[in-house]
Formats: sequence, C-alpha cells, structure tokens
Amino acid sequence: MKIHPLALGLGLGLGLVTVACSGPAASAPGPDDAGPAAPDLTATGGRIAGTVIDLSQKGFPGVSVKLCATACREVTTDSAGRFEIADVAAASYGLHVELPGAAPTDYGKVVVPIYYFDPRVAPVQMVAPIALPRAGQPTDLVAGKQTVAIDATLSLTLDADALTLPPGAGPPRLAGIRVPAAIYPDFCLPSGDGRILAEWALMPFGATSSAPLSIHIADGFGLPANSSVVLSSVDPDFGRPERIATGTVSADGTQIDALTATGPRLTWLVVSLPRGGP
Repeated sequence: MKIHPLALGLGLGLGLVTVACSGPAASAPGPDDAGPAAPDLTATGGRIAGTVIDLSQKGFPGVSVKLCATACREVTTDSAGRFEIADVAAASYGLHVELPGAAPTDYGKVVVPIYYFDPRVAPVQMVAPIALPRAGQPTDLVAGKQTVAIDATLSLTLDADALTLPPGAGPPRLAGIRVPAAIYPDFCLPSGDGRILAEWALMPFGATSSAPLSIHIADGFGLPANSSVVLSSVDPDFGRPERIATGTVSADGTQIDALTATGPRLTWLVVSLPRGGP
C-alpha cells in the first residue's frame, strides 16, 4: 500500500502524562466494556495518520503499522516515520506498531486503542506520536520460580514453568524498558483512573503466566506511605488497558509491591493513581 505524503504538517509533538482516549468525543472505557465495534461500511473515506518515533523522539522509518478490527490493513512508515491509512470505515480499532524482523526481546510492540473512529464526525484522525521502545539486555529464564530485574526499578517474581511465550519468541527470556513520560503511548486507562506514574514496555510482547506474578517497584513516586496505585496491562489485540493488580506504597515511601491475579499478560505495565488519588 502506498503511503501518501502528509500535507497536514505532522510534528513530533509530545504525549501527555494524563492520557486521553483516541478519537473524537471518546470516553474512558470501563474494564468490562465490550470489544471493538464491527465496521460500519456505510461510513467510509476516513484517514488515520501519525508518526512513529524512537525513544529519542526521532522519526522511525520502516516500521509496520497495522490497523485491525475484524481484519488488518498494513502500511510502513516513510523515511520520516510518518504513516497514513486511507479509506477507513467507521469502527473501533487497534493500531499495531512493531519493527519487522526485530528480535522479540529487542524492540517492543505498541497497540494503541482507537475506541471509535467515525469519518462522518472527523474525516481525519491524527494519532499522537507513537514511541517504539528498544529494550536493554534480556534476562535468560531458568526453570521454576525466580526474580527478573527488568531495570534498576522494576522486578518481577514469576514461575517460568507457568509462563507461555508468544509464537516465535525464541529462548525463554524477558526484557523491558521504562518509557519516558513525555512519550507515553495513547492508552486510555480503565474507568478514568488518575494520572500515570510510570510505564514499562515488556518483551516478548504477549507472554502470559498461568500463575500470579509478584511485582516490585523500587520507587514510591513521592506518594504517602500506604497509598494505593493501580497496575494495568494492555490487551495485545486492541490496546485496551486491563487492571491486573493494586500496589501499596511501603511505610518508608520508597517502594511499591503488588501481587497479580492468575493469568496476567506481559505487554506493557502501566502504573497509575486510582481515581481521586493525590
């Protein structure tokens, strides 16, 4: 599919710390909302466009961008990291961004939710710049229970025997990277939770655990002792944030610990305040 040059002056603008849903007049979804709507084929002709950037906020060429509902359409970013998908029908979508050929624990994947796009309301939707993260050194997993340091702040205690890696992931290993607040993906937090405190991209994207995970964050984010935070993952199909745990700030305010329910998905880890939090 040919990518048309954008005459709309795409800039590498910065994302916001308090993230809103994509799309005109969208509202924050609840955790039990229904899945993406089927396309309304009577409303076509819209365009969805944006830019993929790296962690230094430079345009990222050669990146695959897929717009998926009941089926997917794919384009590749141009030399400046720009993309445009034309003739888009009214529907809810997941916008999948990944680097073709990259090792599963090298570059992450981003799935941005577009909760409803209607070209009759706004014929062009400009997506906020999407940062495609590159991880640090992966950690090789051994059998049984172990603690994996994602970076100096985040660690996961898991049972490798309960972990299922996505197809093609290669040897059992995990990696991740904390993404700067200025370039958070345009996720929409469940039920309008408060501001985002931190985000990590986890790799390989889409690993699942049939056993609970213990999450340790060596940062209290300046919150009072015993404060609660919400930990969310991201649905790998449509980018829907889904709560996986509630964490508690330690008595000395320096760390947060949480235990997930069974079956968490390792895609992104989003740490946020509950609604009405400080």
